[in-house]
Amino acid sequence: MTDEQFDCDCSFFKYRNQYYNLADFMRNDAADDSPLKGWHGVCSYSYFSGLLVKLCGNDVIVGSFCS
Repeated sequence: MTDEQFDCDCSFFKYRNQYYNLADFMRNDAADDSPLKGWHGVCSYSYFSGLLVKLCGNDVIVGSFCS
C-alpha cells in the first residue's frame, strides 16, 4: 500500500500511537442492558479487555474496556 492510499483510506485510524483498521473490528450486537450498547464495533485484546469504536460520519470515537 502506498502512502497516498494509506492516507486516503478512511478505514484506518490512529489511537495511542498505534494504527488500527476498522476491518479488524467485529460488529457489536450487545443486549439492551449491556454497558457495550451503543458502540458499533469491538476488537478484543483478551477475553476481558479490548477496544470499542463508534462511527460518526468520517470520525471514529474510540474507547477501551476491561472487566
